[in-house]
Parts: sequence; structure tokens; C-alpha cells
Amino acid sequence: FGLGRPCGGAQSLWVHVKTRLGKTRYFAQGSCTGGVQWNTALYYTATGDTQDQVRVRCRDFEFTRVKATGAYRIVMPRKCLDNAPNRIKVMAEGNNYGSATGGKAGPTAVLDRG
Repeated sequence: FGLGRPCGGAQSLWVHVKTRLGKTRYFAQGSCTGGVQWNTALYYTATGDTQDQVRVRCRDFEFTRVKATGAYRIVMPRKCLDNAPNRIKVMAEGNNYGSATGGKAGPTAVLDRG
């Protein structure tokens, strides 16, 4: 994906769980606050608008960076996604400090439950 380390290059990273029609239902967010603190969270939106977000508390949610490869690893177990449909798409987007344009990956093809 090409993002730097949290707050040392990476400004923000979002991973969206979307309906097959492209409406966001859940998203994981990692963002640098004040240039020094990396914060992560999982959110749900009933309307598909990220302004209508509600934080999801899930013990098994993970948002980490693998030091050996520099890749980010986001784990959103299905048990955390109670309102996700059976068929979803996943998309990621992020920004590095000093970059005028962000990067995107996805959306994936439709992924079935199970």
C-alpha cells in the first residue's frame, strides 16, 4: 500500500466494509492526531455516511503495522460486524504526510460470508 510508519509518514488509513452496492457499513480508521499520537478505532454507520458513525467496541479488532514488511494489518472479525450483510466488499485508502494525493486499493469483488 505504500504507507509510512504511523505518524512518521502515515497520516491516516481507512478500511471500509461496504455492501455489494458500494455503501459503507463499517470502517476501521487509523489516524495521526497532532502529528504524534496514532489512534485506531472501528466504526459502524447505518446510513453509509461516515459523519453518522458509531464506535464499535470489539476486543478482537486489531489495527497494527508489521515492522518486518511495513504493511498494515487490520482484523475485523465477523462477530464485530453484526449489521454487515452476507456479501461485502472491502476497500482501503490512506494518506502519507507530504503527499498531495492519497492511495486506494479496492474495492474487492464481492466476498461471501464463511
